[in-house]
Amino acid sequence: MSRKAKTSLMTTSTDNKDILLQLEQLNKSIEWFIRSTQERTETGEERQYDIFLKKMSMNNKPGRRCWEINDCEQLDCDCRVSEDYRCWLIAGTLSGACCSGDFSQKHRICYDCDVFKQYLDQPLGALGEHVNILVRHLINKIQMERELAIRDGLTGLYNRNFLKLIERGDILNLNQQSFPLSVIIFDLDMLKTVNDTYGHIMGDKMLKELSEFLLTHKREPDLLFRMGGDEFMLMMSGMDEKRRLLFEDRLIGLIRLWNNNREKAVPEPLSFSLGGATGYWGKELNQIISEADAEMYNYKKKYRRKNCYPKITTLPHRSQNSSLLNQMRKADML
Repeated sequence: MSRKAKTSLMTTSTDNKDILLQLEQLNKSIEWFIRSTQERTETGEERQYDIFLKKMSMNNKPGRRCWEINDCEQLDCDCRVSEDYRCWLIAGTLSGACCSGDFSQKHRICYDCDVFKQYLDQPLGALGEHVNILVRHLINKIQMERELAIRDGLTGLYNRNFLKLIERGDILNLNQQSFPLSVIIFDLDMLKTVNDTYGHIMGDKMLKELSEFLLTHKREPDLLFRMGGDEFMLMMSGMDEKRRLLFEDRLIGLIRLWNNNREKAVPEPLSFSLGGATGYWGKELNQIISEADAEMYNYKKKYRRKNCYPKITTLPHRSQNSSLLNQMRKADML
């Protein structure tokens, strides 16, 4: 065999080894991704995908980004701030059909873009990118289906399906027994009267208004649910009983201010019955919810049916002095 033939054979053999090595790495990355996503968590798939993407891009990452290659001067493009070099998954036509940036909108599809084409010039590289795109699209679909399953269609709040995931431990770690947990149950007043008098469209407006009120005044990490019908639930991790009672008083005062300043889109004033309970994360969750529900019905029986409400000092302007306001500040409620 001639020297040229031997050299050619060695080169072919080396190329084949490289291809087999890359295929093995690709296969291991896909297997690892499948195994790691067996744990059901709220953000698990997205987090595992980010790691998977880094593994996939080790041998295929370019030296320059798309905006560098094209001398793009659009500074507000999402690709400039993303750690992912795959512009077609961030601002292109393959990013869940949500294009951003002028350059991506000039192309009918990313397959027509020269930046994307350079990653498809080798069959193995093209396979890796196509697998990567497929995984991203599958995750996007899963997230959309999950949102439809765990969100209330009218208010956009979490629903009972999401609560079941929490109870099962799929979303949050319920083994942290040392953390207090407070729950407040709300029951929207006058909903049946509004539905019967003004129609269900007006009743839906009241439900959405109570949702807006609670979202406005809850803490950012608190979880707000529409449990069904006219009942809502606020789940507050880390809040003890004293702070919960102060927060309940605050809401009763704030609803009066809300009604004074609201647009009269709904003829009846916004009001609710409430009840709360406090315990600890873990096995006590269902018990806490049951106690809060019972307290809410006691509240309704004591005040609503007698057409009166507890005497809670209406919250003044923040600049005014108030013992209730000072208590809330000390409890980090304002």
